[in-house]
Amino acid sequence: MKVKLRRILLMISGVAILCFSACSQAVYDYPNILNFASPSPSSSSRLLKHDGFTVSYMASAKQAEWVRYVLTGEHAQTHFGREGAFWPDPLFPDGATDDDYYMSGYDRGHLFPAACAWTENIMKESFYYTNVSPQLPSFNRGIWKSVEAQVREWAVKYDSIYVVTGSVIYDDAGTFGDNIPVPSGFYTIVVVCTSRTEQGIAVYVPHENSITGSVINYAMSIDELEEILDMDFCIYLPESKEAYIESAADLSEWFEE
Repeated sequence: MKVKLRRILLMISGVAILCFSACSQAVYDYPNILNFASPSPSSSSRLLKHDGFTVSYMASAKQAEWVRYVLTGEHAQTHFGREGAFWPDPLFPDGATDDDYYMSGYDRGHLFPAACAWTENIMKESFYYTNVSPQLPSFNRGIWKSVEAQVREWAVKYDSIYVVTGSVIYDDAGTFGDNIPVPSGFYTIVVVCTSRTEQGIAVYVPHENSITGSVINYAMSIDELEEILDMDFCIYLPESKEAYIESAADLSEWFEE
């Protein structure tokens, strides 16, 4: 585990104590709570806070490095009709455009899934270009669709989950449109922190046309994903609780029939 000096400041302010107590119960008031799966945004990104999710947005890449949100079982089972178009984000309108994606060969892949939207406004937010990453059509409509569906199933099973979904972009990434880099992979972190259970899991899928199989084939512990990506997740959890949640993922529990 990486040492987090910023935790000292959290302890002084009392936020860490709040996190510890909140982790013992299901939380439904998303705008007022910390997301326990959250990583730190990079120094070059900008946080854009919407009703349904928060985006850590990289202006230079014209896409998010990650989004975070809390999903309840009730919200996961609420359905709205999909938007017919993608929109500039009013919090950052100078992002990707329709012209970038036209005839590019890439889908506009959601990081916060439209299928998770539980109000009409959140559905519209999910179609902001700041919530979009380029995805190969077979990837977006295949394995990644399965990952999104699995996350919704976990929300129903555990009542309330904390989610972070992001893309992995390396310096030598290929580009399209107005120099938009293509991610080499996508990941999702899910943390459950209720009175019934405290656990976490990660899913990492290489961004390739040939990816097939079940979501369980790409599942791992959060610690394992941190090693792959050289990132630090769950920054709002106390160290001991973070170590326990990140260290192992019981796949038989997460993927039980």
